[in-house]
Amino acid sequence: MKSTLILPSLVLTALPALAGPPPPAPLPPVPEESGWQFSVGSYLWAQGLEGTTGVHGLTADLDVPFSDIFDVLDFGFMGVFEARKGRWSLLTDINYAELSPSAPTRGVLFSSVDLKMKQFLGNVTLNYQIVSSEQTSIMLYGGARINGLDMAISLDGVRVDDVKRSGDDYWVDGIVGVRLQQNLGGPWFLRLTGDVGAGDSDSTWQAVGLIGYRVKENINVGLGYRWLDTDYQNGGFTYDITASGLILGAELHW
Repeated sequence: MKSTLILPSLVLTALPALAGPPPPAPLPPVPEESGWQFSVGSYLWAQGLEGTTGVHGLTADLDVPFSDIFDVLDFGFMGVFEARKGRWSLLTDINYAELSPSAPTRGVLFSSVDLKMKQFLGNVTLNYQIVSSEQTSIMLYGGARINGLDMAISLDGVRVDDVKRSGDDYWVDGIVGVRLQQNLGGPWFLRLTGDVGAGDSDSTWQAVGLIGYRVKENINVGLGYRWLDTDYQNGGFTYDITASGLILGAELHW
């Protein structure tokens, strides 16, 4: 039986779906013989969700606004680490969130629907900088997007008994993408990122645009907007969701 769920949420890159680029960081020209460089960062993604999720045939339609995001977040962690040498780099992006949203339904049989979700997203990508100048940097990347979801759905019955389903699943997709960074003058820069992929899911894609600011030579902050779409179905497990919202990040590099 399908019910409609309208609720706020904060997802950490991800809700699956949550992968992608690191927090804003400058990509200066890199000499071919330069030594190792490292960066570590954290970011907050306040997002809305739209689509369908379900387990063992019981599904909920999500229409998630921006408001009251902290009301449904029980725990969350987001972190990025990148190691670079010359034009090559290896990036790891980890997202984990525990959410417990609930909302009234629009049907007559059930009064409300409750979700408990533990979500993991990990991205591992190998990156290569094909354009390197003082003003512009373009980087190609490819790798894997790892998703894990442990979910329980409960429908509170009015004229029928309560209905509950729970289960977990994980899946892995290959992704390819490009990241462009353009200096805007002074400490300001623009970053655009996009990738597409597939594998265990039917499809996944991501787009990010943000404005960054260099606070110091080795510290950057940025504000932007991120879209992440995942279409995954396996038996009675469904995660067909588009997540989108503001992203705020900070990074230290050395």
